[in-house]
Amino acid sequence: SESQSQAQSAISADANIAAAEEEEREADQDLTEAISKAHPTKNEMTLEDVGTDLYNEWILQFVNTVTVKVSNSPLNDLKLWLWKKAAGDYNRERIEIRINALLDSAPMVVFGASYSPFTKKSLAILEEMNARYKFVPMNGQGGNGTPMRAYLAEKTGRTSLPSIWIGDKFIGGCYDGPVGGIASMNRADLEKLLKENNVL
Repeated sequence: SESQSQAQSAISADANIAAAEEEEREADQDLTEAISKAHPTKNEMTLEDVGTDLYNEWILQFVNTVTVKVSNSPLNDLKLWLWKKAAGDYNRERIEIRINALLDSAPMVVFGASYSPFTKKSLAILEEMNARYKFVPMNGQGGNGTPMRAYLAEKTGRTSLPSIWIGDKFIGGCYDGPVGGIASMNRADLEKLLKENNVL
């Protein structure tokens, strides 16, 4: 019946929202780890170091308690800034060239993390559809991983993975982004998008 269909649609929408929030929490954990690597604990501490470490710890706790749903919110701006800080003083032009070369290498590029269930789900959907894509594991990029992640966050306004691109156009992640996320898209609409862009 129509009421059952509406109820099922509402349940599906709630599930997609919950999944998008979980995807964001995963990004927060990645950010926490990146900050920890950028600001390792020192063996010999000065008073200034103690102050810096307390500040860093506050930032880590703050990030861990925040789930951002709106990409232009002040809290999301903070996360973007923190990714830049975690990346340190990197060669932005070199990272931009690297990202652009990857985007040119396949009709679709998925920047993700091999440990991420959201990346795995996105890749499974693309495999099932026989899409032509390249997977770029951000956790396999050595010293370039955090700068690449910071650059993509700056370009898209999103800090979570996967970051899925068709050509030079960002289309979103697993459950969020401009098209709503490939896992939450209607399969016919996703197929149409991929066919229109020569990914299928």
